[in-house]
Amino acid sequence: MKFRAKVLCALASGLTMGLPTIGSALDYGIYDARALAMGGASVAVAKAQQAQFYNPALLAFYDGREEDTRNGRVYLPIAVAQLKDNASDNYDKINDALDIDLQRAADSFNAAPSTQRAELVASLASDLRTSLEDIDDSSIDGDAFVGFSISEPGHRAGGAFYFGVRAVGGGKATLEDADFDLLDDYVEAMRFVASAGAEGAVHPELFNEDGSLINPSERIASTARVASLGFAEWGLSFSKEFKLWGQHFALGATPKLMRVDVFSENLTYSNTSLNYSEDSRTHYAANIDLGAAIDLGSYVRLALASKDLAPQDYEAGSGLVVTTEARTRLGLAFERKWLSLALDYDLHENESVGSEAASQDLSLGMELRPIKYLSLRGGWRSDQAGNREDQLSMGLGLQVGRIVADLGYSSGGDIKGGGLQFGWIF
Repeated sequence: MKFRAKVLCALASGLTMGLPTIGSALDYGIYDARALAMGGASVAVAKAQQAQFYNPALLAFYDGREEDTRNGRVYLPIAVAQLKDNASDNYDKINDALDIDLQRAADSFNAAPSTQRAELVASLASDLRTSLEDIDDSSIDGDAFVGFSISEPGHRAGGAFYFGVRAVGGGKATLEDADFDLLDDYVEAMRFVASAGAEGAVHPELFNEDGSLINPSERIASTARVASLGFAEWGLSFSKEFKLWGQHFALGATPKLMRVDVFSENLTYSNTSLNYSEDSRTHYAANIDLGAAIDLGSYVRLALASKDLAPQDYEAGSGLVVTTEARTRLGLAFERKWLSLALDYDLHENESVGSEAASQDLSLGMELRPIKYLSLRGGWRSDQAGNREDQLSMGLGLQVGRIVADLGYSSGGDIKGGGLQFGWIF
């Protein structure tokens, strides 16, 4: 596979091959379908089965002994992804394989020159130039999480365990002007041959002394930047409720062990191998999430949570150093038996991981429960740093017996997201 296809593979499928990180700031994160459907609002409104991801204090807001209520939950799998639209467009370009077709057409022309084969080379060079223009200086941004969780709420206390892998980012291709000029020259040269000199130009520099056409791949100098950051986390959450000024107040913590893989590499047309063994670094670390929440009266809850409280530096083999800082979020929720309204706000900008812009989210979410076994959700998310377009989202939750399922979808600008999870109650 030549440079163009290799670059597009890195951009379009990077989330599965390397847990990439050049495209998006490391924000608070969306880790399940319910939160995605509610615009990311979760810090004050997450249920006991979600609290370990957003605010462990919420595990304690539960009435009844678990052995009586039997509301422990296992979710497997949990999958959420948000990706730019151009991922699918670039994947389509991979399938076109125009660079490989151009090389074969050039070889065929050299084996038996003819008018038809010269015209084919010209046509493929023109198509490849157009295709490369579409991805020049483009990037693919994404954020994905896959995992499972087990939660068991108790009477005004609770615990949970989860394992998950989060991937943030993408990659970026930078194509040289000289490569576009080169492809233009091939088009002119081949049309000159095909038309017997009636159109195009000679371009003798594209031919060897024996008259054979030089393969275009030998002269292309474009590059692509591919970087990766992946978090594999094992987290154990616990919480306890207290009385504060006559109100229910809870504290929670999620200590966790982490494996962090960092990768960075520049690809060229002549060097298209993603050499993870040389350019990646694996780090092992411990960190902690903390949360607090208080009920203000019967229906309003105020919450504050911080993820990855201890700053960490992670280095790739190429010298890239990624620094992660604590990400703190304030949440407000209004809860009734049939309705939940929530607002979340990042208290500071989430700094970039690579070359991308920072972010600071404001999220609004709503959940309607018209009947016991159905939840209808909607949400809105806005980047207060002004670097992302607003996102609208929707979704639903279903329960059939002890089986539960949640679906979520979000869209805004050129980014779309989807979430799906299944679980059962024990």
